[in-house]
Amino acid sequence: MYFIYSLIYTLAFLVLIPYFLVRELIYPRYWRSLFQRFGSIPREVNSNRKKSIWVHAVSVGEVLAAKSLIGALQKGYPDYPLVISTTTITGNRIAQQIFPEVDGVVFFPFDWSFSIRRSLSRLNPVLLVILETELWPNALRQCKRRGIPVVLVNGRLSSRSYGRYLKIRTLFRRVLKDVDFYCMQSEEDARRIISLGARQDKVMATGNLKYDTDEPPASSKTTKLLSGLLGVKPETPVIVAGSTEKGEEEMMLTSFRKVKKKYPQAKMILAPRRPTRFDEVEKLLRSSSFCYRRRSKYGEEGGEPELLLLDTIGELTSAYALGRINFVGGSLVPVGGHNILEPASRGKPVVFGRYMDNFKAISQLFLKEEGGIMVKNQQELTQAFLQLLEDDGLCARMGKKARQIVKANRGATDKSLAIIQKLFPPSATGGAV
Repeated sequence: MYFIYSLIYTLAFLVLIPYFLVRELIYPRYWRSLFQRFGSIPREVNSNRKKSIWVHAVSVGEVLAAKSLIGALQKGYPDYPLVISTTTITGNRIAQQIFPEVDGVVFFPFDWSFSIRRSLSRLNPVLLVILETELWPNALRQCKRRGIPVVLVNGRLSSRSYGRYLKIRTLFRRVLKDVDFYCMQSEEDARRIISLGARQDKVMATGNLKYDTDEPPASSKTTKLLSGLLGVKPETPVIVAGSTEKGEEEMMLTSFRKVKKKYPQAKMILAPRRPTRFDEVEKLLRSSSFCYRRRSKYGEEGGEPELLLLDTIGELTSAYALGRINFVGGSLVPVGGHNILEPASRGKPVVFGRYMDNFKAISQLFLKEEGGIMVKNQQELTQAFLQLLEDDGLCARMGKKARQIVKANRGATDKSLAIIQKLFPPSATGGAV
């Protein structure tokens, strides 16, 4: 099985070489990440090869979700260097920004046995913590051979992913045996991973770590900066469209145009999910009738914009604090939705589309408790924006409900940490050597 998997993985890599070349043109330092992904860890990371704790968070969302757990691990295991790995460049950049105190932030190795072995030898982990469902067969197998406990935290299986894994359940069952415990987001996620072959006594629904993310300050320098760029006054209604995907920006602009007819002073912040689409979205804005500005062009001359293109990394949370209404993208097109907890923790109404498979349990809870609005199409999106702008009382009630939902569902960090400490007790570690 592993030979066939590695062969397919290698063929896929060869096919993707042109993609890697294009990425190097977009990100000049991309080759540096490739070296690390072959197991060439920078010398300054765990240079003395002490026993360490390795946390893997694939991209920005997982990195942010890991914040509370990483803090708990640092307190619980103070003698062990902590290394974070990511897969994406943006995730790596954010991890370096919010975790400057960890021993290192690296890129997760390609899933070949030789690159995994090189990384393990250098990082020397006594524990591997994986966020969500990053299950790489060779990586898990090498950890098992070295006796390194592996814990999956904040695990989830969307309907789409579950369907794919069902097709290879016989093969996938072997991979699942190499994970020591599964901390899943919901009972449904737990049921799915068990049906795929995970042992029931190694699975628990511990909740979603994203509920435990610290609520950012109500007023930050970045929020004030964004407010100034848009010329926002206390009475200015601001709509934030965060993590939008291809096909959603057009809908946002159409709805915003209709909002402007009734509320001429309204402003919008548009934040595409993927940096590679910033220029593409600007072309769309250029062809519209809106006066806009790119956030990255701060300091350049220009009139007061109606719309701000947020083409930076790590500022969306601050933008949500500015919004009267916050829309979360990836949900009006069949992508699976993105995290609605960030704007909800701000006590703001959350609007999202019907494609929320990646956050199914969370979105259903928000609808049940009236902390958010789901829209199915362009017309309903416009109606939701106008309804919330026209009714300040509804806006306030929905925002309050959203914040209450976040606070009521915290605790996943403590539950996950308790399981980790059972597998690797702090009192029995004897210090990192």
